[in-house]
Amino acid sequence: MKKAFVGIVTLLVACVATGFILLDQIADYLIREKLPSIETRVGQAIDYETVEIVDLKTVVLGSVTVGKIESALVQIKRIEVDLDDGVYSQFKAVPKEVRIYEPDVQLKTDGSFRGIARALKDLVPAGKSDGETFAPTGTKARKLPSLIVVDGSFKDSSNRVQIQSATGTFEGLKFTGSFVFVRPDQGRCILMGNISEVHLKCDRAYQHDISMGFQVQVPEVKIRLKPSIALQLRGLELSRDETFNDVFSLLAGLKADFDLDWSESATQLPIKIALQFPWGGRVTGTGHLGLGRDRFQPRTLEFAANVSELPLARLSSHIQSGRLSGQYQVNVDLLERVLNITADGRLDEFWLFHKALSEKPVGGVPLSFSGQLDAEIGQLEKPGFGLRLSNAHFKVGQLVTNIKAEVGSVDGSLETTKMQLALESPMVQATVLNEALPKGLLPRLEPITATGMLGLKAGLFIDFSNFDATRLKIEMPRKHFRIKRINPDIMRKLRSLRSSFKLEHTLKTKTGIEVKQTRRVGPNTKNWVKIDTVPSVLPEAIRIQEDGGFFSHKGISEFHIRGSLISNLKAGRFRRGGSTITMQLARNLFLTKSKTLSRKFQEIIMAYMLDGDGVYCTKFQILELYINIVELGPDIYGIKEAARHYFDKEPAALSPVEIAWIVRLLPGPRLYYRSFRRGQLSYSRVKKINSLLARLVKKDLIAPEQGTPIGAKTLWPNGNQGRAKSTIDGIPSWSVKKAEKAPRDRPKTDALTP
Repeated sequence: MKKAFVGIVTLLVACVATGFILLDQIADYLIREKLPSIETRVGQAIDYETVEIVDLKTVVLGSVTVGKIESALVQIKRIEVDLDDGVYSQFKAVPKEVRIYEPDVQLKTDGSFRGIARALKDLVPAGKSDGETFAPTGTKARKLPSLIVVDGSFKDSSNRVQIQSATGTFEGLKFTGSFVFVRPDQGRCILMGNISEVHLKCDRAYQHDISMGFQVQVPEVKIRLKPSIALQLRGLELSRDETFNDVFSLLAGLKADFDLDWSESATQLPIKIALQFPWGGRVTGTGHLGLGRDRFQPRTLEFAANVSELPLARLSSHIQSGRLSGQYQVNVDLLERVLNITADGRLDEFWLFHKALSEKPVGGVPLSFSGQLDAEIGQLEKPGFGLRLSNAHFKVGQLVTNIKAEVGSVDGSLETTKMQLALESPMVQATVLNEALPKGLLPRLEPITATGMLGLKAGLFIDFSNFDATRLKIEMPRKHFRIKRINPDIMRKLRSLRSSFKLEHTLKTKTGIEVKQTRRVGPNTKNWVKIDTVPSVLPEAIRIQEDGGFFSHKGISEFHIRGSLISNLKAGRFRRGGSTITMQLARNLFLTKSKTLSRKFQEIIMAYMLDGDGVYCTKFQILELYINIVELGPDIYGIKEAARHYFDKEPAALSPVEIAWIVRLLPGPRLYYRSFRRGQLSYSRVKKINSLLARLVKKDLIAPEQGTPIGAKTLWPNGNQGRAKSTIDGIPSWSVKKAEKAPRDRPKTDALTP
């Protein structure tokens, strides 16, 4: 009996062992029979070396290979598949859980993001999903088993991307996992998503060098694989090397979200961008990126942006405040090198301070603008360029100015550049002008109000190869226009011009010391000279020298402005201001000597008040005021002080040559004073004085013998006889030393009241 029992057990063991061996062989046979349909479902070639059945419900595959070595290859050390209970009851081998150990994914790519994403997409079978089941093309939908990945790795052939220690769990079509990003070095990363979309976030942001010292950091990425490749970058941040220090450094700290839809067949790729600037403000936009023939090189960009409350103060030290908003359309053709920008924007709470604009901050009125800018930038074989501003409107308050401008060059050089500009503001009520006037633009005249109606038409053409061909046209149509009210101090001074008034000047040395000069002048003062008591050639010489069209304009001369512009263009710097005699008088009476655009505007307004409407002065009164207050040397103002200082004479006794010397001191009397200090004239001074004398003779204002050319010592044959003042930077030395000793201004305190 015992031997029979042992024999039966031995037989059962042998049968079971034989059964398991047969099961493995049967499983291998069945799997290989099913392999073509499985390959169809996953869309990849599959092979394995061994198969084993454990506990009758677990199939283990060893050394599994998915894909082809010439494209994408996945090598897996071991796959364990747990079968559903129906394997016995229904005889259906349905996988319930799949465990993949040490998968190694290798992709053949071109090294670009698009190439890597395309290779990954090729690994995913094409089909449809309802979120729970998946149906590859040409098959029935089936619920996917749970999938666990242990210690996986990934590498692309370009060696730009390398991943290790990858683990993850797939439930249905969703997955979560983590891995270590070896290349680029981003530490441990969290990966989540589904068969169509991947979301990646790492310990360290991905950093990529671009250009000009900038790096972009990418902390979070989303990649959509179905139905087309799409990239979503979240929280991009721009940084820059600290060794760079220019205006572009303001972009450091810029944050952005970026979406790009990269369809396989499309030539226009949709993009979406959201920018958050480090100092505040947001820009969002959508558009399309057009591709060239190779489908990797961008060719065109069409982008519509919405700018919201973008602060401007950080853009320049001259901008004190301001917020930019509006809608902007940008079209770029990189191949043709063409740029088109359409803008419809506004500036809120804008304040600007620049010493070339005004001595005070300017702003405080709502600004808006619209228009289209077209630019064409030439290539190496066609290096010219062209810019055109059209349909442009600039609105300050309720005042609208229409602008057209063009600038271009056939070869890209300044010498062949031509520019034309046209401005037009339709006539509007003066109340609109009052409200549109930026605060601080006319600091000496504010508050200012006007009545009636006023408009503007202006045109300018400049040929940089021939500055003398410059054309300028200015028209200011008006109807009953008058300036009714300005700063009370200026109004009081205007009314005192026929009696006496205080003349004040503040001069500066090269070291910044301010010297204030004050004197009382006017018809009721002792140094006043009536115009009919001086030689008639004096006012004529001044008019010829400073303002040939004095009697034909109303305080402002288009001819003077054009001449000044041409002179400045030729010199390549600010050289002449284009001021008429009336504008010079307005500056000396009411304004400062600061060279600002604001002062020029104020000169124009005051010249209009003095001369334009004829309320305050006649032409001869303007000339009389001018010859009595004009600066003619260091602390020398008016013809009487000049005649006595230079020639020990009264103005009525001056000769034409002496008048020519005095008039030719303009416009730099303190600079040209050095000729008198030396007691003889320089070559350039002799030439200028003789030129003026010749013009006076030609106009029959003096006899030919009175215009005989002079030499260096004609005026002071015996020297200046000690009459020259000691000066520092053209300012009397005694007044500079007095200013140096003066106590510095202390902060004013409010007086205590009982």
